[in-house]
Amino acid sequence: MLDLVKVKGHVLRSICDNMARSGGWPVSKELRFEIHGEAARNITVGGKPLDEDRIYSLAMPDYVINLGERIGLDSIVERKSQTVLIRDVLIEHFRALDSIPPVELDGRIKLIEQ
Repeated sequence: MLDLVKVKGHVLRSICDNMARSGGWPVSKELRFEIHGEAARNITVGGKPLDEDRIYSLAMPDYVINLGERIGLDSIVERKSQTVLIRDVLIEHFRALDSIPPVELDGRIKLIEQ
């Protein structure tokens, strides 16, 4: 299932750090960061620097959210469970397109060699 959560920026930073430790995860084109060692740096959301105190809305699989502290998601401001499967969201999205666009690497997550 797809769930919607709201978290403060410092929690989003923790999630990004967790992603950095594991080499990166698939993320929205609105979220970008660099991996320096095992930490996320230069995090931006929608082209703007991450604000530690701002509340951000995220759509994530429920099983990822349920990992909680193990992924850095230690504090949720709000959570709304949806009744839709991620698979169905993707199917609906691609059916609405005339064709599937080509895949391009766009630098959402960059590994900075140390």
